[in-house]
Order: sequence, then C-alpha cells, then structure tokens
Amino acid sequence: MRVGFSLTKVAMLALTLVVMVGLSKAQTSSPEVIELETGDITKNIAVATGVATEGASKFYFLHNNDTKKRSVRIRVTPANHTGLEVYDKDDTLVNEFGDSSVFDADLAEGEKIKLEISAVRAKRIQFTLVITNTTPRIESRADTIPNPHRHARGEDVLKEVAPEIKIVETRMPQNAEMKNLVMNKSKTFSSFTLMTEKGFERIFVVHVIIPNRSEKVYEIEGVDFTNRPLDDPVWVDDYLIFDRSSNPHAAIHYVFNMNKRVLVAARAFNE
Repeated sequence: MRVGFSLTKVAMLALTLVVMVGLSKAQTSSPEVIELETGDITKNIAVATGVATEGASKFYFLHNNDTKKRSVRIRVTPANHTGLEVYDKDDTLVNEFGDSSVFDADLAEGEKIKLEISAVRAKRIQFTLVITNTTPRIESRADTIPNPHRHARGEDVLKEVAPEIKIVETRMPQNAEMKNLVMNKSKTFSSFTLMTEKGFERIFVVHVIIPNRSEKVYEIEGVDFTNRPLDDPVWVDDYLIFDRSSNPHAAIHYVFNMNKRVLVAARAFNE
C-alpha cells in the first residue's frame, strides 16, 4: 500500500510540474491592464516596455474605460523580432491573418481585449508597445469651416461618417503614380491619391514640419466609395476639402482640419 501511494504521489507531482511548465511557456505573470480613460487624449494613449523570451509571452489587457467607442492602433516594436496577437472578450484570436506587429481596434464602451507579445526569431527581446489614438474627433465651430466649393448646405452626415474615418501616420509610398496632387499656400500641407491594383483610391497627406528636413505622412482611411475618384480636392490654410460621389447624382462633401487631424464637416448633397 505504501509503494502504491508513493507512486501515485510521484505521478501527481509529475503531472503538476508538466502543467506548471506548460503555463509558464504561455504566460509568466498576470496581464497588466492598460486603461483608455474618458477625456480629450493625446495621440499616444499609452507606451509600455517589457521583455519577452522564447516560450514565455508577455500579456496585457486593453480596457476601454471611456463612455464612448474608442478606436486605437496597437503597435509593437521591433517589428522583425516581436509578434502581436489580439484576443477578443471570448478569448478568440482576431488578427490571425493580419500584420503580426500592428493591429487597428475599435473598442465599445467597457470592452476589454487581450494582447499577447512574443519573441520571434530571438531567444529574448526587449519590446515597446504603443497604443495610438485614432478616434475621430468632431469640431463644432461650423462658422469657421471654409466652403470653397460653394455647395448648397445639404444634409449633415458628420456623426454618421466620422466613426468610420481614421487619419493614421504612415510612410511615403514608393514608386507609385500620384494623382490629385494639391498643396496649401504656405506649402506646409499637400495631398495626393494613389490607385491600387484593384481600382481603389487611397488618400495621403504630407505635413512639412521643417522644409527639406522633416515631414510626416498620413493616410485618410474609411472615406466611402473608394472605387470612385475624388472631386475637386483643394486646400484652404490647414483644411483639406474634397467631394466623393456615391452615385452619378449624389456626393458627400468632406472637410478635414489636418493641423488637428480631425474631420470637421461632412455633408451629403445632390449634384
């Protein structure tokens, strides 16, 4: 009886050790919580640093503690040696086929997602996690918004289209044919469009910070009907203004304040 009991204890102990080793490979500590708070926030919501090792990932919870929907871009660097996996509230992987180091997320009020950061092609890697705010902000001072197109007032659709539009920092596209190239009078902002192989139009903005030395490039994402070209893009100071038709007889007039990187007006009208 003593031998049988001892063997049973040894077997149970071995099983416990196997389970503990298995857990240690997946998660070494309780996930840290990153809160998205209510209020007007800066561009970078949160920056975290940590270490991931081969077989031992680092975990975070990203929680929208705001009273409204929030849009964020999640990025981890160095991109070539870190992997980013994102799980929803049901612990289901949601970026299986996306970029392994960048993910755009829309979080409803109170929603929480889990982030897993792992070492890739390295035994140990020190990483930086950056959460960037991409939530569109709405500017209410309609009397300050320029209207060089002189359209009829039309229907205000700003609240409907703003949540879908993001202005994200990116890199200057290489070896691409630029169209609709326009610049403001002070030469601090310019914009252009590119056509993808599938016939969809992308919108880019270049902000010159120091002439011939420093600039930032942004892409305006989420403007509907990308299969239709922009109409009459124009700059008034720091405002980029253009139309995009939804059909041959209707269009939406967009106004972006690019100094604040925010959509300030959107009106539907009949042509």
